[in-house]
Amino acid sequence: MKIKILELDRPNKNGRVYPNNVFKKALYKVNTKIKNGKFFVYDKTFENEPSGSINNALIVVGTVNEISINDYEVYAHVKFNNENEILKKKFKEKEFHLRTYGNGTPTLQSNGTLLIGEDYELYGLFLTKDPA
Repeated sequence: MKIKILELDRPNKNGRVYPNNVFKKALYKVNTKIKNGKFFVYDKTFENEPSGSINNALIVVGTVNEISINDYEVYAHVKFNNENEILKKKFKEKEFHLRTYGNGTPTLQSNGTLLIGEDYELYGLFLTKDPA
Protein backbone atom coordinates (compact mmCIF):
# COMPACT_ATOMS: atom_id res chain seq x y z
CA MET A 1 0.00 0.00 0.00
CA LYS A 2 1.39 3.42 -0.97
CA ILE A 3 0.85 6.10 1.70
CA LYS A 4 1.96 9.74 1.81
CA ILE A 5 4.06 10.32 4.92
CA LEU A 6 5.67 13.74 4.62
CA GLU A 7 6.11 16.92 2.60
CA LEU A 8 9.63 18.27 2.27
CA ASP A 9 10.66 21.91 2.42
CA ARG A 10 7.23 22.89 3.81
CA PRO A 11 6.00 23.28 7.40
CA ASN A 12 3.97 20.32 8.62
CA LYS A 13 1.09 20.48 11.11
CA ASN A 14 3.63 20.57 13.97
CA GLY A 15 5.51 23.49 12.43
CA ARG A 16 8.52 21.37 11.47
CA VAL A 17 10.26 21.72 8.12
CA TYR A 18 12.21 18.75 6.80
CA PRO A 19 14.65 19.99 4.13
CA ASN A 20 14.84 17.81 1.03
CA ASN A 21 18.61 17.28 1.31
CA VAL A 22 18.38 16.39 5.01
CA PHE A 23 15.63 13.81 4.48
CA LYS A 24 17.39 12.27 1.47
CA LYS A 25 20.58 11.89 3.53
CA ALA A 26 18.64 10.16 6.34
CA LEU A 27 16.85 7.96 3.83
CA TYR A 28 20.14 6.93 2.25
CA LYS A 29 21.34 5.70 5.66
CA VAL A 30 18.32 3.39 6.10
CA ASN A 31 18.03 2.07 2.54
CA THR A 32 19.83 -1.17 3.44
CA LYS A 33 17.36 -1.80 6.28
CA ILE A 34 14.46 -1.12 3.91
CA LYS A 35 15.86 -3.47 1.25
CA ASN A 36 16.40 -6.19 3.88
CA GLY A 37 12.85 -5.90 5.27
CA LYS A 38 14.04 -4.48 8.59
CA PHE A 39 12.44 -1.03 8.52
CA PHE A 40 9.13 -1.06 10.32
CA VAL A 41 5.80 0.65 10.93
CA TYR A 42 4.97 0.93 14.63
CA ASP A 43 1.47 1.36 16.05
CA LYS A 44 0.94 4.49 18.15
CA THR A 45 -2.83 4.68 17.80
CA PHE A 46 -3.15 3.51 21.40
CA GLU A 47 -1.05 6.38 22.86
CA ASN A 48 -4.06 8.12 24.39
CA GLU A 49 -5.39 5.01 26.14
CA PRO A 50 -5.93 5.10 29.92
CA SER A 51 -3.05 4.53 32.32
CA GLY A 52 -2.04 0.92 32.74
CA SER A 53 -2.49 0.10 29.07
CA ILE A 54 0.33 -0.68 26.67
CA ASN A 55 0.83 2.99 25.83
CA ASN A 56 4.64 2.86 25.92
CA ALA A 57 5.14 -0.31 23.90
CA LEU A 58 6.20 -0.32 20.27
CA ILE A 59 4.10 -2.74 18.29
CA VAL A 60 5.24 -3.57 14.75
CA VAL A 61 2.26 -3.62 12.37
CA GLY A 62 4.05 -3.59 9.04
CA THR A 63 7.21 -3.40 7.00
CA VAL A 64 8.33 -0.57 4.74
CA ASN A 65 9.26 -1.94 1.31
CA GLU A 66 10.27 1.40 -0.19
CA ILE A 67 10.23 5.13 0.47
CA SER A 68 9.93 7.29 -2.62
CA ILE A 69 10.08 11.04 -3.17
CA ASN A 70 7.96 12.73 -5.84
CA ASP A 71 8.90 16.41 -5.97
CA TYR A 72 8.32 17.44 -2.33
CA GLU A 73 5.97 14.58 -1.36
CA VAL A 74 7.34 11.49 0.38
CA TYR A 75 5.54 8.15 0.10
CA ALA A 76 6.01 4.88 1.96
CA HIS A 77 5.23 1.61 0.26
CA VAL A 78 4.09 -0.55 3.18
CA LYS A 79 3.12 -4.17 3.66
CA PHE A 80 1.00 -4.51 6.78
CA ASN A 81 1.26 -7.71 8.79
CA ASN A 82 -1.26 -10.28 7.58
CA GLU A 83 -2.34 -7.86 4.83
CA ASN A 84 -4.55 -6.16 7.41
CA GLU A 85 -7.73 -5.07 5.60
CA ILE A 86 -8.93 -3.04 8.60
CA LEU A 87 -5.80 -0.86 8.50
CA LYS A 88 -6.12 -0.38 4.74
CA LYS A 89 -9.72 0.75 5.17
CA LYS A 90 -8.78 3.20 7.95
CA PHE A 91 -6.11 4.77 5.69
CA LYS A 92 -8.51 5.13 2.80
CA GLU A 93 -11.02 6.80 5.13
CA LYS A 94 -8.19 9.04 6.50
CA GLU A 95 -8.79 7.79 10.04
CA PHE A 96 -5.17 6.59 10.30
CA HIS A 97 -1.99 8.23 9.03
CA LEU A 98 1.71 7.41 8.86
CA ARG A 99 4.36 9.70 10.28
CA THR A 100 8.11 9.55 10.40
CA TYR A 101 9.83 8.40 13.56
CA GLY A 102 13.25 10.00 13.90
CA ASN A 103 15.45 12.50 15.65
CA GLY A 104 17.29 15.65 14.63
CA THR A 105 18.22 19.04 16.03
CA PRO A 106 15.55 21.66 15.25
CA THR A 107 16.42 25.32 14.71
CA LEU A 108 13.74 27.95 15.32
CA GLN A 109 13.23 30.08 12.21
CA SER A 110 12.06 33.71 12.16
CA ASN A 111 8.64 32.58 10.86
CA GLY A 112 8.16 30.34 13.93
CA THR A 113 8.81 27.03 12.18
CA LEU A 114 11.43 24.51 13.28
CA LEU A 115 13.98 23.60 10.63
CA ILE A 116 15.20 20.02 11.11
CA GLY A 117 19.01 19.88 11.09
CA GLU A 118 21.63 17.91 9.20
CA ASP A 119 21.91 15.42 12.07
CA TYR A 120 18.39 14.04 11.41
CA GLU A 121 18.12 10.26 11.61
CA LEU A 122 15.11 8.27 10.43
CA TYR A 123 14.26 5.31 12.69
CA GLY A 124 10.95 4.09 11.28
CA LEU A 125 7.36 5.09 10.65
CA PHE A 126 4.46 5.06 13.04
CA LEU A 127 0.75 4.64 12.67
CA THR A 128 -1.26 7.43 14.28
CA LYS A 129 -4.66 9.06 14.28
CA ASP A 130 -3.03 12.51 14.10
CA PRO A 131 -1.46 13.56 10.78
CA ALA A 132 1.56 15.85 10.89
